[in-house]
Amino acid sequence: MKFCSRNLQWIAIVSYCMLSIIIKSSLVQAEEVVMENDEFKTGYYATSREEKLASIMKKRADDWRVGSIVYQVLVDRFAISKNLASKKSLYSPPKRLLNWEQLPKRGKFLGEEVGLYEHELDFYGGDLPALIERVSYLKELGVNTLYLNPIHYAYTFHKYDAIDYRRVSPEYGTIEDLKQLTDTLHKEGMYLVLDGVFNHVGSRSHDFQAAIDPNNPRHKERKDWFYKDPTSPNGYKLWEGVANLAELNLENPAVQKALFADKNSVLAYYLREIGIDGWRFDVAHDIGPKLLMLFNEYTHKYKKEAWTTGEIMRYHLAEPWRDALDGSIHFILKQTILFFLQNQIDGYQMQKIMEDIIHESAYESLLKSWIILENHDTPRIYDLLNTESVRLAEILQFTLAGSPLIYYGHEIGMGGAGDPENRAPMNWNLISTNNPHLASIRKLIDIRQALPALRYGNMKVLPARQQLFAFMRFTHRANQLVVILVNPTTETLDDQILLSDPYFPTWKKLVDKLGSSYHVQVIDGFIDAKNIPPKSAFILVPEDEAMKHFRRVE
Repeated sequence: MKFCSRNLQWIAIVSYCMLSIIIKSSLVQAEEVVMENDEFKTGYYATSREEKLASIMKKRADDWRVGSIVYQVLVDRFAISKNLASKKSLYSPPKRLLNWEQLPKRGKFLGEEVGLYEHELDFYGGDLPALIERVSYLKELGVNTLYLNPIHYAYTFHKYDAIDYRRVSPEYGTIEDLKQLTDTLHKEGMYLVLDGVFNHVGSRSHDFQAAIDPNNPRHKERKDWFYKDPTSPNGYKLWEGVANLAELNLENPAVQKALFADKNSVLAYYLREIGIDGWRFDVAHDIGPKLLMLFNEYTHKYKKEAWTTGEIMRYHLAEPWRDALDGSIHFILKQTILFFLQNQIDGYQMQKIMEDIIHESAYESLLKSWIILENHDTPRIYDLLNTESVRLAEILQFTLAGSPLIYYGHEIGMGGAGDPENRAPMNWNLISTNNPHLASIRKLIDIRQALPALRYGNMKVLPARQQLFAFMRFTHRANQLVVILVNPTTETLDDQILLSDPYFPTWKKLVDKLGSSYHVQVIDGFIDAKNIPPKSAFILVPEDEAMKHFRRVE
């Protein structure tokens, strides 16, 4: 009986151990299945990086402002109205209605009484209803966010001289048209950001006219809405001395209440009633960080998930600017890319500048900043670089941390020097499957949408030889690594680049996502980059076979 009892005990112990192993194995397999089905859950084989970064990456992936692709439109110049004949009275002299095919030219100053140049009153007849019909084009292109230059009631075509913030300029349509545009975009899973020009108004503004006219019934309540300047002809400060633009006194509580600090303010009206999704604040550097923080605070009070960005033409990466808004328009990065591709700085300087940008920035803010190559105030990039270099600039724009902004027409190769040549009407005739510029942008958009690291991943500059620039984007998963390599020179180069990724295995390949045959091999932590062609850039990702047996990734 003792023998049998001992045997039974041993059988029970062995059975228990085997059952434990089976249960543990099942749990491991279950965890691995969960991981395969949920991108951001970590399992038994999770690396320390996965455990640390998974929740951060999920938060970014769920935020529409991170990884968005922005498309900028000047309403008058994008899509011509179908009802132009019935609107011709809106373009009475000194305004002019030009033919859509006619290129804009700089005109003469029309005198202090008008306070404008001829070309500021040159209209082409674009409006919001016509834009609504082109939303399908933006959707097909792969755009997430539409940003409109000002649409408020104003005298000029560009609308930076607001007369009434609560009205849509009649040349563009009505407030109902704007609401329809917002609804149309939302149905397509897209978003709308408006240009908030709150630093100044036009000299024809109802509020400004009340301020300068002692006989106006509202003079007393409006006279302190603007900064005084005894040297100015009308006694008030003009923005940059421009006769048509009067600076608002944003320190005045009544002005703050009208613009943002009230449930019936301009900010609240467009966010809550019209349903827009954010604001781009014009000349934000003139508003200043303290007031921008108030604009930002109230914007998110009215719409929690709204996007705020600003035109901060300063070193906006460090305090106090970096915390003022969700993000900013990245003029510094634009200029850095141009300098690099124009051989005004080399790869070593590019590395140092990018390291400073990453180090100085709040990275979450950097991800919500707009990366521009051009906009309505700058020459178009095709007037600054040849097509070969433009391609390199685009690859950088779509792979660096931030949201790439496409200025209307760039995707089809439109050129244009300074204002007003850079504001020509959209050339719809150039949209074709044979257009190489359009094909290039569509490919970059598709790649960006396919690679999580480019949308919301971290970024690290890699040490490369002086002429090259290399960096990596990465998430919590080793198999989502992306390495970008740029050779802007006219020489074929070789390099050994340290890949400071603790999880990517040795003797594995990185292949070009852009579709070329170029590839590199990782050997003992170094990228063996041979025969890097002149004027080339590559978006390198792990070859499918590279991660096949690397179990501790998934």
